[in-house]
Amino acid sequence: MSDPKAPDPPGSPGAAKLDLSSCDREAIHIIGSVQQTGVLIAFDDNERICHVGGGVGMLFGSEDGQVTPQTSEDAPRAVALLGQPLSTLFAREAVHALRNLAGNLIEPDTVERQFGLDLCGNGLEFDLGLHRSGDTFVLEAMPAEGVPYKRHIAFVRAASRWLRRARDDGAFFTSAALYLRLLTGFDRVVVYRFHDDDSGEVVGEDCDPSITDSFLGLRYPASDIPQQARALYLRNEVRSISNVDAPLSPVLPEPGPGEVALDLSMSCLRSVSPIHLEYLRNMGVQASMSVSIIVNDRLWGLFACHHRTPRTIAYPRRCAAELYGQLFSLLLEQRIGQAERTMSANARAFQDRIVDGLRDGVSVAERFEEIEEHARSVIPFDGIALWVEGEYRGRGLTPTRSEFEKIAAFLDTVPADRLFHTDALARYLPEAAEMGGRACGVLAIPISRTVRDYLVLFRREIAETVRWAGNPEKPATLGPNGIRLTPRKSFEAWRETVSGKAPAWSEAELRMADALRVSLLQLVLRLTDRAAGEERERAFQRQGLLIAELNHRVRNILNLIRGLVEQSKPDTLSPRRFASDLMGRINALALAHDMITDKNWSSVSVHSLLYTEFALILREGRDRLAIGGTGAKLIPEAFTTLALVIHELLTNSVKYGALSNEAGTVAVALSAEPDGGLRVVWRESGGPAVTMPSHGGLGRTLIEQSIPFELKGSAVLRFAPQGVEADFVLPSRCVTGFYDSSQPSPVLVREKAAEARLSGISLIVEDNLMIAMSGRQLLLEIGAEQVVVASTVADALAAVARTPLTFAMLDVNLQTETSEAVAERLQAAGVPFVFSTGYGSEWYRTDAYPGVPVLRKPLKSQDLHRALNRLLADTA
Repeated sequence: MSDPKAPDPPGSPGAAKLDLSSCDREAIHIIGSVQQTGVLIAFDDNERICHVGGGVGMLFGSEDGQVTPQTSEDAPRAVALLGQPLSTLFAREAVHALRNLAGNLIEPDTVERQFGLDLCGNGLEFDLGLHRSGDTFVLEAMPAEGVPYKRHIAFVRAASRWLRRARDDGAFFTSAALYLRLLTGFDRVVVYRFHDDDSGEVVGEDCDPSITDSFLGLRYPASDIPQQARALYLRNEVRSISNVDAPLSPVLPEPGPGEVALDLSMSCLRSVSPIHLEYLRNMGVQASMSVSIIVNDRLWGLFACHHRTPRTIAYPRRCAAELYGQLFSLLLEQRIGQAERTMSANARAFQDRIVDGLRDGVSVAERFEEIEEHARSVIPFDGIALWVEGEYRGRGLTPTRSEFEKIAAFLDTVPADRLFHTDALARYLPEAAEMGGRACGVLAIPISRTVRDYLVLFRREIAETVRWAGNPEKPATLGPNGIRLTPRKSFEAWRETVSGKAPAWSEAELRMADALRVSLLQLVLRLTDRAAGEERERAFQRQGLLIAELNHRVRNILNLIRGLVEQSKPDTLSPRRFASDLMGRINALALAHDMITDKNWSSVSVHSLLYTEFALILREGRDRLAIGGTGAKLIPEAFTTLALVIHELLTNSVKYGALSNEAGTVAVALSAEPDGGLRVVWRESGGPAVTMPSHGGLGRTLIEQSIPFELKGSAVLRFAPQGVEADFVLPSRCVTGFYDSSQPSPVLVREKAAEARLSGISLIVEDNLMIAMSGRQLLLEIGAEQVVVASTVADALAAVARTPLTFAMLDVNLQTETSEAVAERLQAAGVPFVFSTGYGSEWYRTDAYPGVPVLRKPLKSQDLHRALNRLLADTA
């Protein structure tokens, strides 16, 4: 039997199947050797030297007092140092400096630096870095450059200012490469960006004038930078190679059997993979440096610096390059964020143009040409088709009707409340491969819920041309490093043609399409409401619009809650305090949401918000809140933001301000601004003396920043001695109208319902596990002895058949089915039950089940008590 570990000879079938991920398994962080441009001294907590590597002789210098490169005497010197205390090698002042540096190594992967230190007391100065590797301190020293570090920093600051002026991404990346080349002196510097498939592309470049070839626009396969190398780039942001042909120095002592070499992840002298060195030689590169570009804690790309001759980058200049990379990453993150905000603004403006152009009584089919014009202005496509109630219209490069019928049948199998998009429809529908490229890229926009109508954008099949820097398949051959992945020998660009694919739909285009979806749903709903139709059809249309609108709002709410969790900083608060503050803010958002949905997502009065929040936080003593001025109603977005601000003001007042004693009061005055905006004036009095807080927490940030940031209004918070004062101005677009405030405003907070009790076995029919568990806990708390949970109609009917139930709670919508069959069975058996829904109680046709309460999610104990009281009263 052959050895299963033995490699197949080159050219054999086995060699062709060689695992190309072998580079990903190379342990480059414990490579066991360092470059000779410096010296590595590792010592333990007792200051005993335990590892030595590099040019030890340079510490002692030559007879003329100069730093010498590595010599044959270094190895014996290194061995002699092992086990010795630091004081035998370094001067007392240097040991003291190292102790101070070591004391600052608190965070993982921290590197402390010092420049121009006389380590051995012989007048030779070194630039050094100190970091921890496990239980070991690792000191790396390089001969001092002599150029003041602050000169490099001044250059970095100036470069960052110029980068901010870049007019577009191309100029931004090219300028970034230029400034780093000026700082480091390399022949070529490129900005290398990673794509979603981990391949890379050169998006910026600057070269010495003598270099005539360009890497700009070239693509490199993902295997060129193995995964473990990418992980190291996140930890250690700069890697340099001074000479690809220079001999390496082993780190002594070398590990014995079962031992692991010293971890050099954070080392600046760490040697690199021989495969990478061969890769660089094939490019004609003798020295290189890489600087990480990290955006949102992810490796976005790299600065790759190449030199045609050996080049050593002194430690201060290397540190400046690291700082430059960090500043560039921040500027890039800002540009990406601004681009995303611009895309969102464009999507809103696009949606406004569609909505503003709606004309009553004109169907979607009649407006097809107008819709095409609007869509083409923001989303490039080759053809557009409309499928409404079986009628097909197409413009541009589109499938035939018979071909589209196959596409429509497939679209009917995907969710109806979201976009469907692909750059290769044949992956989902094999018949699309025979449509001559007319339906290769597809973006389907559902515009109804009942009969599955669509607006569909098409992109033609293209021969997508990508300029690769060599063959991306990069075959494995027998190279100088054995049978493993060998770097390509040629870097001439070649073309890879991809068939069966269309240009992918970008994130910005998908946002525009989603805005178009919402607008068309509004148009369809308006026409449906005008037409004579069945009530249930209109309900489904409203549901489609509600889902479309809430889809955007839920994303914003989830991001807001995530922000509340992250910014509440539980590490600085007790768990109880953190939970209390967080739940208070979430409840404030939920309360505002309930008030908006009670008004069918229309405008809501500020008076009702103030009275409701006050009643919720301070249930007694409503006379301690005085509201003056005009009445005003706000759009839902502004109402939610103001609700969070009012909640913070009230809770702070109850804890520390005027409402913390029995005599304090709060006065709120509302007035109209000349431009139609709303001014809200908050004044506290009668409480304890107010002093300026020593620091600002999340609550203060929400009060001062929410309205300016979210609504583009203004906010001023003052800590006056007599009481907290706050002035807010909401823009006119947030205000839907003013009214006479003499009429009392309703308060959403209701009196606590009487505590009805259950007994026996209850049933919950719910397809969401977390909601089911929450409902189960509620039922157990009010007396249920056992709760059966079912997620499908079949499971629920089985439970009804075999279990003597005393109560049931039914989620109306269970993914692709409803719980009506369960309700019929329970009604026939005389088992009381309630419905629960996330769409609001008004959605459901209650005439089929008169007297059955409908609870709105999230479930609340008082609502459940109220429903039980109603059921018990009806059966009494």
